[in-house]
Amino acid sequence: MTKIIILCDQSKERINNLIMKVLNVKNIPEILILSSKDLDSKNFIDNQDFIIYNSDSVEFKNFIKDMEHKKTDFGFNENANFRASDVNITEEEINFKLNFKGSSVPIWLKNENSTNNADEIYAIFSAICVGVYLGMNIVEISENLKG
Repeated sequence: MTKIIILCDQSKERINNLIMKVLNVKNIPEILILSSKDLDSKNFIDNQDFIIYNSDSVEFKNFIKDMEHKKTDFGFNENANFRASDVNITEEEINFKLNFKGSSVPIWLKNENSTNNADEIYAIFSAICVGVYLGMNIVEISENLKG
């Protein structure tokens, strides 16, 4: 069975909470969240696994560069499949434009951690990528995050 591998250095608990919010369900597929400290071996990743990774991280880019797996990436860099722009973070909310496949969708959500740095965007991207991989559209994902 395919599992989803997320390569991101943000809090595993936060990513899981955001995934639950995006999917708006209790049953989620098997998801393995790895930080850059967990990248000792590729043996735990099966050929059919889907990899979601932060392409702003040199460690993650180097880790997956020779892998033949299905994968997608996110980040602030111009080449990322899922890219953030126009980021605005206040103590109350986080909003940014999600640029994906030539479209731009506004993402709004409460700033539950009261963070004021862009690292929270990486955790949000992880959840968005899971939703898209599972067939959700970006507008539905945006509404679930906002709600």
